Amino acid sequence: NKEIIDEKAMHTLEHLFAGFMRENLPNYEIIDISPMGCRTGFYMSVIGEPKNEEIIEAFKKSIQNIIDTNTIPEANIYQCGSCY
Repeated sequence: NKEIIDEKAMHTLEHLFAGFMRENLPNYEIIDISPMGCRTGFYMSVIGEPKNEEIIEAFKKSIQNIIDTNTIPEANIYQCGSCY
């Protein structure tokens, strides 16, 4: 890796991934999706044991959802502690 993702961009991805992964992996309860401290990836906490193929498919759909989105969900002072 030559670069890291900007903090605000990473936080935006965190919001987007959390929402879309919950939609695209509906048979499991996703507790949290959080960026790694090194900002090279994310951790996912989930209740249940989704198969790798299910996670991969949900991730691909979520990436496409992110590409297609025009708004950032929860980007307000009431739902996000980083909005100021």
